[in-house]
Amino acid sequence: MQIQPLTRPRKLMLINFAIVLYFLLIYLINLWQIDSVLIGVFRELLTIPFLIAQLISFTLSVRCIIQKEYSIGFIISLLLLITCSIITFSSFF
Repeated sequence: MQIQPLTRPRKLMLINFAIVLYFLLIYLINLWQIDSVLIGVFRELLTIPFLIAQLISFTLSVRCIIQKEYSIGFIISLLLLITCSIITFSSFF
């Protein structure tokens, strides 16, 4: 039995879910008012790279949609990423 390599849409789907999970965890940490120095350090270090990754992942996902390389899981991850992006960037204003 041979393990199949991950395709580009599958990799993007996993990245999209990771980005959404990160921002969901930040939201839950703020909701439950968990205050830890270690969590604060990781939040400060990772938030800007995840914001940039959010934009890059969105553009690559749209490119995969245009090239018709997608599955149902990929569409779900893209919709979750779009929702997360709207909530994240609207929180700045």
